[in-house]
Amino acid sequence: MKLAVVVCVLGSVALQGCAFEEYVDLIPNGGNVKGVMAVGHVNPYGDGPRNKFGKAFGNADATWTTALCQADSDGDSQTNGEELGDPCCVWTHGGDSLLERSTGLSNPGDSKSKSNGTISCPYLDPFRRWVHNAKGSQNS
Repeated sequence: MKLAVVVCVLGSVALQGCAFEEYVDLIPNGGNVKGVMAVGHVNPYGDGPRNKFGKAFGNADATWTTALCQADSDGDSQTNGEELGDPCCVWTHGGDSLLERSTGLSNPGDSKSKSNGTISCPYLDPFRRWVHNAKGSQNS
């Protein structure tokens, strides 16, 4: 009986770890936010309730969309994209998009967490954004 309980607990932990890793790759810099292993959860180590960013990500069908990128889920005056190093909202899952940065990031689900420095986005103009994305797809 004790062995069965241990196996169930270990199996449960392993499955949670796999699910966590799956989501990390679905947002820009998902594994690079210092001190946070699960950006979408209230508990920075995962498990338990989701924070506002996690809920918004779920509502977007676990997809990094322009709307999710431009939103400010935690209300700290920085967009989710600014906090995760994608202020221009050009990152795509599995794509070649270059991120503005991969350090000095913050948690888009925690209003006390803010990114360092000023972030500029030269690609806010739709035409320039299209050109940037087209150049990125040529490098694939």
